[in-house]
Amino acid sequence: MKSLLRFVLWTVLFFALLLGADQLLTRVPLSPPVLNEAQRFYRDFRIRLIGLGCRGGETVEGVIEGNAGQVGDSPAATSGEGTPRYFYLDREGALRFVDDLKDVPPEYRGEAQVLVR
Repeated sequence: MKSLLRFVLWTVLFFALLLGADQLLTRVPLSPPVLNEAQRFYRDFRIRLIGLGCRGGETVEGVIEGNAGQVGDSPAATSGEGTPRYFYLDREGALRFVDDLKDVPPEYRGEAQVLVR
């Protein structure tokens, strides 16, 4: 009986310390930058951890269908279906897209290719 009482006492003490640390990191403003960053991390971590249980049974298809109707997700309007677009590689190796061949710098015009839609 004594060992069971000791176990319960230590368990209660552990959770009390855990609750105290939680309240310290969420409510008390900490001034040193290192502690401030730790507090910001803990708050963000705690919000994300609590948010995991609230989502329920979301599926990938449900998220995609839910986001499909939002404004800004549609592709940008093109300048016209009949006008060809071009792409080329610049000196750094970056792939560049342009609407007109005149927009390609002269040194890359020979390498520019028509973008097939």
